[in-house]
Amino acid sequence: HVMPALRGAPLAAFAKRAAAAGCCLALDVNEADDASDAPLGAGDDAYANVGIFHGNLDEAAACVGRKAALLEAHGVADGLENVLGQEDVEGIANALLARGCGLVLLTLGPRGALAAAGDA
Repeated sequence: HVMPALRGAPLAAFAKRAAAAGCCLALDVNEADDASDAPLGAGDDAYANVGIFHGNLDEAAACVGRKAALLEAHGVADGLENVLGQEDVEGIANALLARGCGLVLLTLGPRGALAAAGDA
């Protein structure tokens, strides 16, 4: 779990310090949600120095601020891996890459997993 005190700007600062020290930060976003009062990825930009991002599809969608809208659009309470097509899954991974993650690893339940890497 990412503690509430290590979200947004504090996460960005921690990741920046880790990168400056030559560390690759691996961030597992277990149970992430897109609560507006404590967004995980808010900050300028909290994912810029995350070397490895890992989460399931619902968690990753939350981290890019899309989970609630996608769940509502598909009429489900959870389990986006059961309703999203490959293009949508890749779109979520690409959104995380665009925000600075070096490698994005998404678990997709019975569909397996997706790995996406930035070109830097």
